[in-house]
Amino acid sequence: MCGLIRRATSDQPVRHELAGTSPAVRANLNMRIRTIRLITFSPTGTTRRIADEIALGFQGESIERLDLTLPTAASASISTTTTDMAIIGAPVYGGRLPVEAVRRFKAINDKGTPAVLLVVYGNRAVEDALLELRDLASSCGFKPIAAAAFIGEHSFSSDHTPIAPNRPYTDDLVQAFRFGTEVRRKMQRQEFDLPQIPGNIPYRDHAKLPQTSAITIESACRKCRACLTACPTAAISIRDVIETNQKRCILCCACIKKCRHSARILPDAQIKQIAERLSATCREPKAPQTFY
Repeated sequence: MCGLIRRATSDQPVRHELAGTSPAVRANLNMRIRTIRLITFSPTGTTRRIADEIALGFQGESIERLDLTLPTAASASISTTTTDMAIIGAPVYGGRLPVEAVRRFKAINDKGTPAVLLVVYGNRAVEDALLELRDLASSCGFKPIAAAAFIGEHSFSSDHTPIAPNRPYTDDLVQAFRFGTEVRRKMQRQEFDLPQIPGNIPYRDHAKLPQTSAITIESACRKCRACLTACPTAAISIRDVIETNQKRCILCCACIKKCRHSARILPDAQIKQIAERLSATCREPKAPQTFY
């Protein structure tokens, strides 16, 4: 569940002196940003990809990954070790965080690590998701100091109904890198307040979608198991045929995106109508928003 990427040592000192951060961080005002922890829920990979670029913009010595996407993270109780910085990322589903993502994030117990918040939406609207992530991160013990909303290809996007296809673009990733650099400079200035971010309390209701799931076109399926390993809720089982538990499916479409043989489809009529509407009304590419 955790991975490690080594980065070249940075010569820029960073001071971490703020109320609410861990004692280990406050104790060394001249410490570099040595370790950045990426904590993500990212079924289709776009949130994780953008979070990676933000982390690289910090130019820390190493990046630790805590991937909450797959079922192995569903029952974990996690106490984070002392790190200099955390980046917490999740997708937006209907203007809110995914219920399953919230449940997994709530298992984390932190002690004041400064955190950058990231939500990724499919070019429709952020609505209350970023504010919800701020409150969630704070309740887990993090100290949010910056936030961003980026755009990724919508889960319901297809060749027939393109919705933010191929996002994030290269320009999006460049902006994510620069955002990480700017937040690093903010920390060097010992500025740790989070600016006002969009959203409303109470949060909007979760979108009401049909209880359905993707299905497999058996004639196209090679039983490569890519759909099974991609599913964040273990909703897919492979026996003589591919079976999908509709009660577990969160309609993230990771199985569809990962299938190289186009053997997974989402045929539900209501979902098709939603995709067609979004494809027609959300064509103008929106720009990322950053708050620091």
